[in-house]
Formats: sequence, C-alpha cells, structure tokens
Amino acid sequence: MPPAAAESSSSVSLVLRSQELLGEILLRVGFPTTLVRAALACKRWLRVASDPVFLRLFRESHPPRLLGFYATGYGRLGPPEFWPVRQPPELASALARAASILDALPGRVTDIVDCRHGRLHVCFSRGGSCSSNGELEVVLSPLQYPAGGAVMLQLPPAPGIAGHSRCYSTHTATFSHRSIQFLAENGGDAVEGRDDSRVYLVIVRREQLRFWQQRSVSGSVGNWLLVDTVYLDKIFSNLGTAVGFFKVAFVGDNAEFVLLQSGRRFYYIDIRCGTIEEVVQRDSFSGIWPLMMIWPPSFPKFKEGYDQNE
Repeated sequence: MPPAAAESSSSVSLVLRSQELLGEILLRVGFPTTLVRAALACKRWLRVASDPVFLRLFRESHPPRLLGFYATGYGRLGPPEFWPVRQPPELASALARAASILDALPGRVTDIVDCRHGRLHVCFSRGGSCSSNGELEVVLSPLQYPAGGAVMLQLPPAPGIAGHSRCYSTHTATFSHRSIQFLAENGGDAVEGRDDSRVYLVIVRREQLRFWQQRSVSGSVGNWLLVDTVYLDKIFSNLGTAVGFFKVAFVGDNAEFVLLQSGRRFYYIDIRCGTIEEVVQRDSFSGIWPLMMIWPPSFPKFKEGYDQNE
C-alpha cells in the first residue's frame, strides 16, 4: 500500500475507534433508519448508536419526521387513503409500505381508529353480520421491515354482558374502544425530574397562522403566550397560489406541522422549515391521522461470542 494511502487508512481507523468522534459522525446521518443500518457495522457502533445520551442528542438534531397522513371519508364511503408528504429517496420504501399495507388485509378496511408510534389500528370487514366473519380489529406496523404482519385485537367483553365473546362494533353507543392508545415503549419523551406540559392553540386569522402556547409546570398553569406567527401570503407564494379561506385540519403534537384545508385542497406546512406542499385534493374526510417515523429506533441484537470490534 502506498504511504499516502496507508496514512489515510490509519487516520480513518483512528477516527472510527474514537467513541466521541464516531458519535459526532453518526449524529449527522439524518434518519433513524440510517442510524440502525450504521449500527449493524459492529458492536462498537451499536453501543454508540444505542446509547441513551447519544439518542437524546440525535432526537434534538433530527426530530421524528412526518411521513404522511391516513384519512377516512364520511360515512365510510370509499376506502381509507394514505397521503404521503415529500421525502428524500431514502424513505421511498417506507412510504410505499405505508401506502400499500391496507391492501394486504383479507377484506375491506372500514375505519381507522388510531395511528401512533408506527402502529396503525384499523377495522376491516370480511362480509356478513357482526360474527366471526364480521368486522374485526387489527393492529398493523406499516414501517416494519419486512412488511409488518397484522396482529388481531382480542377485545374485552362489553360491560354487563358476561361471557360475551362475539365480535361487536366499535361504534355502538353502549361500548366504544376509541380510547385505545399505543403508548411509547420508553414512556414517552418526558425528561426525568420534570413535570411540565405544553398546550398549543393554532388560529387562522386573515392571512396569518398564529401559534399560542400555555405551559403548565407542576400543575401551575400560566397565561397564553404568542410563540410564532406564519404569514400565509408569503409561504403560499412558493406555490404560486393565492391565499384563500382556510381552516386547520390537523396540528402536530408539538405544533411542528399544520395541515390546512381550503375547499378540496389540503396543504402541509412544516413550521420548522417554513415549507409548504399540497398533499391531496379531497371533498371531505371524517378523520385524519399522521404517520410519524418510529422513535426510539429498534436496534438489532448481536449474537454472543462475537468480538466487540467485529
């Protein structure tokens, strides 16, 4: 090996063997999916990538990305749809799985109940009455690779009906499962030792989108504070579209994005980046759920017996 090439190879080896420098490199990969692939290199990379302190820094630099929205129509007219938002080519396969996973069910999807932490809770019908061949509920994992399998929900019996084992509708007035939620495996994003929360209020006023925040610390609620204003005429000029009448269709958990509706048109606005794109044209919908990238990422487990540097 020529001296220059040998020196370069030695420098790279020294960098990659340094925990601190390796962490700085991995912090710049951009996506949790890329981070997981990098962790496959060896145990040292896995230890750095999965370290809680590193993951906290990674999340601060790369907040969970919105991939798109699932939406259902009024009166269950037509199948639910997936509306993707523009993403880098690296996430094309994830978007394709999210868009096609509903087609894999052995029946017609009748409703979407919830979508959180990469899990999609849906109802589908195999025809017939509310019996073993009627409406069923299932949890899908559209971001899992290979394609996530369907996990059937074994729902508890309706209150006051002992031994009730039949399938029953989630929309009945007497019993509803709408309160089912998928909780984060790590207990959420709360930081140990803190007990605060934020409530966001988003108002469309004339040509402005205003974000108000009310923060609660240890149970004490403060006043509303105007934290951001987005001027719609400026942001819509990037689309060459005049600002019209809008209403807020959906707001991200931390007000990081907003979905606006104007007639049949729906616009996704990334508040952090100040970008906008039209995601779909649709007459109406009864419910809408965002699909976010999974956080924290799920790392592989190496078999015992491997050298830590392999």
